[in-house]
Amino acid sequence: MREKIKEKLGELGVDRIKFYYHKSPICHNIFTACLFFNDQNVLLSRGLAICSVLDSFSKITGRGIAFGRAFTALKDASNSGLINHLLRWKDKSVKRSLQIKRKEDEDFFFSEVAPILIQLNNEIGITPAEVDTRLEELKDGNVRKKITYRIPRNYPVQETSKMFKFKSEYRPEMTQTEKEFLSS
Repeated sequence: MREKIKEKLGELGVDRIKFYYHKSPICHNIFTACLFFNDQNVLLSRGLAICSVLDSFSKITGRGIAFGRAFTALKDASNSGLINHLLRWKDKSVKRSLQIKRKEDEDFFFSEVAPILIQLNNEIGITPAEVDTRLEELKDGNVRKKITYRIPRNYPVQETSKMFKFKSEYRPEMTQTEKEFLSS
């Protein structure tokens, strides 16, 4: 199977495949991108795998989905998978918890993450933005801090839609990030 895919990629002019990840301090991985280039560094196609806030990040799964979408765009010579950031779910947000092990982690959360969460939650009508800090006693007698907060369910889709229109794109324009990534 792999040999057939390699052969087909060669027939379609693919010389190089690159992956990159777009991350956020709020939910870590937003999306995985797969880029197919020819021998002249022309971007032939792009595939995206958007990570849901309900998913556990899996590098292998994200790469597989993104690769499949880049392959489909190139094979079909078309764009598909419109990114619809206006999707609405019954639950507007998802509850997340972080275990704080160091003071620096707590400081980072409240200085970098909390302000973004408050703005996002206010935009979708979750008021007040629920950020709760508790101390939990462990079985061994130690105490740890746990921060619980809510994140908009469609946050990764919203962020991705700011950069791209489709999950599978044929002959797309390179973003500035991709240009920098290619030159490094």
